[in-house]
Order: sequence, then C-alpha cells, then structure tokens
Amino acid sequence: MGDDKKTSTGGDKKFQELPRKNITFSAFPLKDPPKTKPELWNHAVEYYFNEKYSDSIHVFRISNIFSEIISYLDGELNPTISGEKPYVLGDLNIFTHGRQVKKAGKFASTEFNLKFTAHDKDNWVSAEALEGYLDDWLKISPSIRWNLQSIKDRLDSKSTIWFRGCNIGKYKKILKLVHEMFLEKPKVCGYDLRVWLSYEYNPPIAVKDFKSVSVALLDPTRKKGKILKEGTPEFNKHVVCYP
Repeated sequence: MGDDKKTSTGGDKKFQELPRKNITFSAFPLKDPPKTKPELWNHAVEYYFNEKYSDSIHVFRISNIFSEIISYLDGELNPTISGEKPYVLGDLNIFTHGRQVKKAGKFASTEFNLKFTAHDKDNWVSAEALEGYLDDWLKISPSIRWNLQSIKDRLDSKSTIWFRGCNIGKYKKILKLVHEMFLEKPKVCGYDLRVWLSYEYNPPIAVKDFKSVSVALLDPTRKKGKILKEGTPEFNKHVVCYP
C-alpha cells in the first residue's frame, strides 16, 4: 500500500536479529459468521492483511480506542506480558474512518474515528485534541505513557504506523503528533485521498471465501473521480508519511 523500504540506522542494529510482528486493528465490529455484505467487510480487512503479511507474523484485532490499541501493542511485543520471545514492531495498521474538517468553507485539518480513551464521549480525534492529550496525558491516562515506555525498545526506524482511512494523511500535523506519541521512533503514514477496500467473494457470505481483496484511492479532482489502484505511481504519490 505504498509502503516504502526504510534503511536501518546504526542505533537499530540491536533489533536486526529479532523477529518482527505486524499488527492490524480495525475500528469496526466483527460479526461471525457474517450474514450481510457489510458484516463481511471486516473479514475482508483481516483477509487482506493476512495475505499482505503471509510470509511473516501478523495479528488481527478489533478496537476503536487508541489507548486500548497501545495496550494490546505492549502485550504483543513485550515478552514479560506475552510469554513469547521478544518482537519488534513491523507495521501497525489502524483501519478506521477519517474525515476532513473545514472552517469558513475551506479545508483546515483532519480527524480520525478513534476514541483516545474509553471514557471519551467523542469518537473523533483531531490534531488539536491529540496535542492536548499529549500535553497532559499523565493525568488523563497514565497507563498510555506506561505502555509506551514499556514498548519503546520494540520500536525502531523500520517500524511504521499506518492510518488506513480517508484523508488522514491530508493534515501532516496529526501524523507528526502520533510520531511524537510513539517516542519519535516509528514512521507514521496515511493517505491524502479517500480510501476503501473492495472485494469479491464466492457465496454464501458466511463461508468468507474471498476471490480478491484490494485497496484503492479516489481522486475527486479528476472528472467523475478517478480510481487509483494500489501499487501504481499515482497511488503511491498520495501516501503521506512523517518523518
């Protein structure tokens, strides 16, 4: 999905011999067995990333709470919690909604559809809200800070956090803030266009027999909107990363 290869720095050498674990979170409920096409969608997300990481370690989970994602991440990477050997984070995929925020009719910023903590009433997090959390998160959620400190040695310059949602990469500040949250180690990426998952399957739905699953972007600046296929240069130029 536009993932670029990153070179390791001298400081990362101690991680090179450790296996990497890729983790995907979807913010939407999972119905199993699915009975409708919308219920099948989340299984398509899991199928897609299992295929993407078929030659490596991959874990799929459901969560729409940012602090919960960080806690799960600690559990997957930290050997004192998992009881497994230590892992370094490969890709962290967060599959959620994103939306543009406009002021005076003009684009101002973006938000992603994740609660920061379980106590939040608003499901949407803006860059401004995220910045506020980072300024005072020891008071708001000390467990987040503890979890991040716990996994800091499981993150390096090859680790990448992907926000797989519409327009989240359109406002680079939000990517920068997530990079700061994760101790300025992983790269953080998103798209600056609408993104969706398309799939074909063999009925019945409950069997979850997919023929194909793919990701595409929609460029609304083109007449009738042009679909940009994953892996093409046109698609890749709409992948935005920090740093």
